[in-house]
Amino acid sequence: MNVGYVSQFFFALCLVPQNVALFTRKTTKGVSGWMWVIQALGYSFGLWYGLNIHQWPLIIGNIWGLVCTAIFTVGFLKYRGK
Repeated sequence: MNVGYVSQFFFALCLVPQNVALFTRKTTKGVSGWMWVIQALGYSFGLWYGLNIHQWPLIIGNIWGLVCTAIFTVGFLKYRGK
């Protein structure tokens, strides 16, 4: 088993609880929007790098990270100020 796939799986998995909490509680209290902006930038550059070196673990993991970040952004904008 490739260690890259395992590490990307756990990095991507860590985003799910925050998304679940946001949509369950319907509040952004205590959540930093800037952290998610910076995280999206990191995933974007990670995806770009993975595409350049043709490393599927990086490509898949960073796409998943961007998807989770996009879902969170929708919830953040929807529940902002609540």
